[in-house]
Amino acid sequence: MAGERAVIFEFLRVGAVVGVTAVDTATGVEASIVGAPAAGEPALKRLALRKLTYVTARRGGKILDDVKQMLDTGKNIACH
Repeated sequence: MAGERAVIFEFLRVGAVVGVTAVDTATGVEASIVGAPAAGEPALKRLALRKLTYVTARRGGKILDDVKQMLDTGKNIACH
């Protein structure tokens, strides 16, 4: 759907850690984090989304209102 923006999350477990990559589908900007599997998927998604927001802002991009809302509420962080 044209104009829609979403964040895709990729999880990859390697040994005792999980790598999580968050990709902004509209811009192709991505950010990766490494965390403990015990932290849980929602916490790892929030951390990856926060880093994606930071990277986007560093590059001079606008932070989407819906991404801000996801970070503030912790809701609607979906894995696509």
